[in-house]
Amino acid sequence: MTVNQKEFDNIIQKFDTEDSSFRGDIWHRCRKLLCKGYIYEAYALLLATWNFARIRFIMTKLDSKTLSDLINETEVLYKNINEKFFIQVDFNNLKLSNNIKEIYAKFRKIKGIEQTGASKLMALRKPDLFVMWDTGIRKYYKINNKGTPDNYLNYLKILQKEFKHIKWDRIDKPFAKAIDEYNYYINHVKMH
Repeated sequence: MTVNQKEFDNIIQKFDTEDSSFRGDIWHRCRKLLCKGYIYEAYALLLATWNFARIRFIMTKLDSKTLSDLINETEVLYKNINEKFFIQVDFNNLKLSNNIKEIYAKFRKIKGIEQTGASKLMALRKPDLFVMWDTGIRKYYKINNKGTPDNYLNYLKILQKEFKHIKWDRIDKPFAKAIDEYNYYINHVKMH
């Protein structure tokens, strides 16, 4: 499943020119909110738009205190993660891997966020480091759909290996986000 540089560049270029959708705009708005310190609002907006298939069933049951507490708990863990760039990170580092798994587990256990929403929130919070996934992407990489914390960490390791030879020097888009766009295209756009 080796990724080809030319194919990768072509897919990312398609995203750059074609992803002027509401969905694409929401990502950028969520990032702006987050960068201004509106973490709760950024997470809520992303979940309501990018994770609506799950969150819509529990919107009336998910209280704001649960999400606020979760943000506070995970922010402490995020501060322990100094690694910045996906391709350079040592995901075998025990301290880092434990922090990643703990953040992921905290989000994943919330009904409506679960495994897909957890990866989306993590990618929103640290877009240079984390890559999103969903059911189709897990299936493509032959990862159990239950998406345990160990599964997510292994997914990051797989991606790091698969994409390590890709050259990326753009500063307007994190490499991890470009990998997400590639995976989304291969598993959702190209298939239709």
